[in-house]
Amino acid sequence: MFETKETQGLLHVIQEQAYFQGMLNLPEDLFVDKNSEKALLLLQKHGGKGQQVEQVLIGDFPPLKNKEEFAHFLERIDNWADKNLD
Repeated sequence: MFETKETQGLLHVIQEQAYFQGMLNLPEDLFVDKNSEKALLLLQKHGGKGQQVEQVLIGDFPPLKNKEEFAHFLERIDNWADKNLD
């Protein structure tokens, strides 16, 4: 993800100012073109109660059409947040 020359500067800024807490790929069925797919980058600013979590959250959102799987995925995110974030 952070392999291009342009993204190296962004990575440097992120490392200096924030904790990388996770990344969640948005559901593939939201995008017509595979090259347009996006992800949520979860960052927490340094300072205050901010600290690097022991277990970074990495995952892929399930298809929106699968309501049961989607609800279970959101529950797992909530459980992760309860254990790792103040």
